Amino acid sequence: MTPRAASIPWLDLMGRMGRAFYVRASGDAVHTIFQDMEKMVIGFDQLPRSARESRILTGNDLGALAGMAAPPAAEAVEALRHEDFVAPLLAGEDPVDALHRRAQQELERNNVELAAQLVWLAATLPSAIPI
Repeated sequence: MTPRAASIPWLDLMGRMGRAFYVRASGDAVHTIFQDMEKMVIGFDQLPRSARESRILTGNDLGALAGMAAPPAAEAVEALRHEDFVAPLLAGEDPVDALHRRAQQELERNNVELAAQLVWLAATLPSAIPI
């Protein structure tokens, strides 16, 4: 959907969810996620399983991550483990959820690269669902 279509006040969008279920999308419920049509993206199936099955990350969050051209480099993910702001997240009761919450905050700031590194770091933790 183009931003222009989303701003038309009388546009009442409906989507079929399956069987007898439909959804209405308008106003703040309509989101734009940029996707470059010329380059390939990693897609949902390349996201870590712990992200796909996250209790924190939304479908929109996963869509933004799936739209990346490549997963984060393993070296960048490992370096992130040693950043000062990450230590409290890793030391908490549920580090996977904590990392996913921080990734979600970074996605709200449109910082997809850091969000992806946080999500891939969460996938390396023993408490994470296996990839």
